[in-house]
Amino acid sequence: MKYKVTKVEVDGITVEYEDKAWALIPILKTDTEQDIKGRIGEYATKETFSKTSDVPLAVGFEADTVEEVTTEEVTYTYKQARAANYPQTGDQLDALHWARQGDDTQSKAVDEAIKAVKAKYPKDDTVYKAEDL
Repeated sequence: MKYKVTKVEVDGITVEYEDKAWALIPILKTDTEQDIKGRIGEYATKETFSKTSDVPLAVGFEADTVEEVTTEEVTYTYKQARAANYPQTGDQLDALHWARQGDDTQSKAVDEAIKAVKAKYPKDDTVYKAEDL
């Protein structure tokens, strides 16, 4: 999926996708670049309605209150928990660079961090919640 950021605001960015669809992506101050890129992927055109009369809401629709959306709690597998907690790829690559230059200090630190993540999230069927990450 190719896209181009066409506008940046403090609370959102506008993205144009290769299929000429566009989306206003909400962003938060706490978002990382990876969070924002993930959201861009979520907003990409998947499957659209074939005609506007099939869309369940119409222009002019008004609601008296904002409906409360109930969502299931998001859970994570050990693979997802590990991926969210491993040292960032750039840090790992930087450590490899310095190790090739003869300084393995950073590599050892990255290895220790990975070992700690693997110990915290063992390869099993445990289901993790966001607060466990």
